[in-house]
Amino acid sequence: MDLRYKYFGAIVEFAIDGTSFVSSSQVVALVDFTLCVTYAADRLVAGEDAAIDFTESTKVIHFHTLGSSVRVASSTRGGIEASSTTAELVSKLTDFANAAKSRLIQEIPGLADNPVIQRIARTSE
Repeated sequence: MDLRYKYFGAIVEFAIDGTSFVSSSQVVALVDFTLCVTYAADRLVAGEDAAIDFTESTKVIHFHTLGSSVRVASSTRGGIEASSTTAELVSKLTDFANAAKSRLIQEIPGLADNPVIQRIARTSE
């Protein structure tokens, strides 16, 4: 069973070189989004394509690997695209996930023992 958490609504921004994929005008379910970010980073490290989907909408951000770079595309933002090096994107995704996890545990210390929260920001080295 894949449990999804609809708690901890947060305003998140995700942009690459000025191209916005998640704007500050939308609230995302932070645990869900951060798990997707973690899984996307792990897949990119493995040289695989990845995606981030949203609990609260049908939007999907697609990551297509192209050698040492990644093309990022939105399913709903009028076909917008941007690209980044895989190393930089994975670094930023992992930094975000680590910061989100730390903030969640800071706000609610009991979450540190939650097995779902423990999966956030694991790294594939």
